[in-house]
Amino acid sequence: MTRKQRDDLRLRPTQTLILSVLIGPKTKTEGYPRASGAKTHLPAEGRLCDDRRVWLIYYYVQTRTIGAQRRQYTGTAFGSMDEVYKTH
Repeated sequence: MTRKQRDDLRLRPTQTLILSVLIGPKTKTEGYPRASGAKTHLPAEGRLCDDRRVWLIYYYVQTRTIGAQRRQYTGTAFGSMDEVYKTH
């Protein structure tokens, strides 16, 4: 492994590593799925026992704070919606 390859693998404090296992079709495909806006690496690929494609990919994204999102509630609720979402 070259120094450049090692540097590419080093996780920096401002980066988050995303690791994904993707399952694709049984048919032949060109290349592999890539993340939009990030350099995507493919350390492994293969096929499952039912002949579907499988890819192991990883990429880095900038670390950022993700704000909590209010969940949607679709069931019947009695009382205040604030009570439904109240964390205990």
